[in-house]
Amino acid sequence: MPGPMSAPGGWPRYAVFGRGLEHMPNREPIPSTLSEYVTRAIAGLPPAARLVVVFDPDADLALGETFEIEETGQTWRVMRYDGNDLAFRQGYRPGRHDLVWVTCPPGWLRESPLRIAPFAAGRAVGGGRAGPQGRRQGHR
Repeated sequence: MPGPMSAPGGWPRYAVFGRGLEHMPNREPIPSTLSEYVTRAIAGLPPAARLVVVFDPDADLALGETFEIEETGQTWRVMRYDGNDLAFRQGYRPGRHDLVWVTCPPGWLRESPLRIAPFAAGRAVGGGRAGPQGRRQGHR
C-alpha cells in the first residue's frame, strides 16, 4: 500500500543509499567512468544540439580531436580551451557538432593550489598590502 513517501504506483519517492538501483525504476545504472557519464549526457541531447561545453579541469577525459557517440552515430569535433583565449579564438570555427573541452592550463598540477586572485592571504605580489581602496600600500 502506498504511503506518504511513495510516488504513484507504489514506488519509493526517494532512493535510500545502500539499497541499490532496484528501488529506482526506469533508471540506467550509474556510470562507472567520467567518459561514460559524458557519453550518456551527450547521447541524451536533442538531435539538433550543435554545441556542448564540458568542464574537465584536470583533463581526466583525455579527449582527442573527435569524440564519437556510438548510440547516436554522431561525431563531435573537440576544441580544447585551456585559458589561452587567442589560440581558442583562432582555432574555433563553428561546425555541425562541436564539443568545447575546458581544462586548466598546461603545466597545472592537481596538487597545486588554485590561484584565484593576485592577492594571497592578504598579501599582494611583491610583499605590499592591499589597502581599503584596493591600492597597494608600502610600495615605493
